[in-house]
Amino acid sequence: TISTANPPDHDNDSAADPAPPFFSRPLAPPAAEARRLTLDDLQRFFRHPSRHLLQRRLGLSLRRPDEALDDDEPFLPGFAARQALAQRLLPALHAGADEAALHALATACIVLPIGLAGQHFINSELPLLRQHAQALAALTAPPTLPPHQADFEFDLDGSRWTLALALADLRPDGLVRHRYANASAGDYLASWIDHVALCACAPAGVAGQTVWQGRDGPFHLRPCDDPLAVLQTLVRLYAEGSVAPLYFFPRTAWAWLRPGGSLAQAGQAWTVSPRRPFAEQGDGAHRLALRGLPDPLREGLPNFEANARAVIEPLLLCLDDPRFGGGGAGVGAGVEAGVGAGGDA
Repeated sequence: TISTANPPDHDNDSAADPAPPFFSRPLAPPAAEARRLTLDDLQRFFRHPSRHLLQRRLGLSLRRPDEALDDDEPFLPGFAARQALAQRLLPALHAGADEAALHALATACIVLPIGLAGQHFINSELPLLRQHAQALAALTAPPTLPPHQADFEFDLDGSRWTLALALADLRPDGLVRHRYANASAGDYLASWIDHVALCACAPAGVAGQTVWQGRDGPFHLRPCDDPLAVLQTLVRLYAEGSVAPLYFFPRTAWAWLRPGGSLAQAGQAWTVSPRRPFAEQGDGAHRLALRGLPDPLREGLPNFEANARAVIEPLLLCLDDPRFGGGGAGVGAGVEAGVGAGGDA
């Protein structure tokens, strides 16, 4: 069913001698025990469907950055220094450390630039760290409520799938999620999956709301009208991606369908070039799983678009995000009106 050759070298690809498909036909359906999913399973899958397929079904583990990050984040300018500084200073900020103590901790961080450049970096980052810590302290001030568990079953073409939901860190105002980084496609998707689970479970005394707090501020998710339908769609896509490569690529999909996004921006997020060496196309898992298959932004575009819209558009209908023009129903209303759903599509 599969070849075991190495991933292709795009620089040496030739239309006259195309590489054979890695997946020549779908794999056998997963066994019953593999059809019982958790929230973590869904989040790992939608962060990187190709990697999940290769690892879960074929036992192939490719070298990769920290799974909590988007794959290009470790290579962004200043990312390592910001993360190191946050790791040192956020606990101190939460503990109420004074300015002198914070600067002493910061200047001892060995990954920062040397001299004036390092001091400038600290001076520019410290206000953002302080703002993040203060916002997070306010969001997490209400006491947590008991964890909530629930199982949901879905019949997918005669095959039974179970989604076991376990929600912790519940508060009367809903869920709080956070990461000291600028909001990425992975943050929106992970928060969305948690949020839909919250709305499906509807624990007593907990609002169906989620807030994510990051370096560049918060975004909010309003109650989802039909969370079980959304979960069924996500589980169906998971099932499809368990037997063959699923044409869903989160960074590329988000670049296309987010408010103000476009198919041209999706192409930039997907296509490797000298200026964008860490574009999504270049990921080793995608290169291997998609070898010999249609390009997602060319012949495979209808398939990719259908999957991207199935995942992203319900999220946008519930999203309040000042990055995209404020709160209220702004983002969701734009989706319903066809705004921000890929102007070049």
